[in-house]
Amino acid sequence: MRIRSSRQPKIIQDKEDLVLSSSGISVITNNPTISLGLSAPYQQQALDINNMLQNQMTKQLYDHQLKIMGERAVMYMQAKDKALEEATRKCRAMEIHLSEALDEIATWKTLSDQKNALCRDLTSRLLKMRREMAKTTGRTFVEEEQSSTGENGEDDIVDTVTTLRWKRRRL
Repeated sequence: MRIRSSRQPKIIQDKEDLVLSSSGISVITNNPTISLGLSAPYQQQALDINNMLQNQMTKQLYDHQLKIMGERAVMYMQAKDKALEEATRKCRAMEIHLSEALDEIATWKTLSDQKNALCRDLTSRLLKMRREMAKTTGRTFVEEEQSSTGENGEDDIVDTVTTLRWKRRRL
């Protein structure tokens, strides 16, 4: 056993033990005061209690995280339901607009078909009128020309405008 005296507390380091002494006398012993056989069960019990407390804290932490995840899941499900309702509402609105547009297209198509039929009818009437006017204008023109020469006697009713013009040129 060694004894040292000094006024300041000293840290004495030895290979076997470390002792912090606040007295002026430092004592280092090689023998531990409590044998390992007596303290080992208590150390094991302390480790078990520590593990149990850590497990309990871990369980509480996991329970808390599970609760938070459950709340998030509920929140996400509500958000998903709202998004689905919104999408369904927009889809219905688009279907209504689409059906209105298709109805309008059908109306425009029928009106266009009616106008096309009317235009065809008017065009055919106009062509008939022009043909009749061309026939009568040509005959009257030829008759006026022939009457100025005094050769009306040779005209046949069957003669067309072209034949009458040919006859006129020949004379």
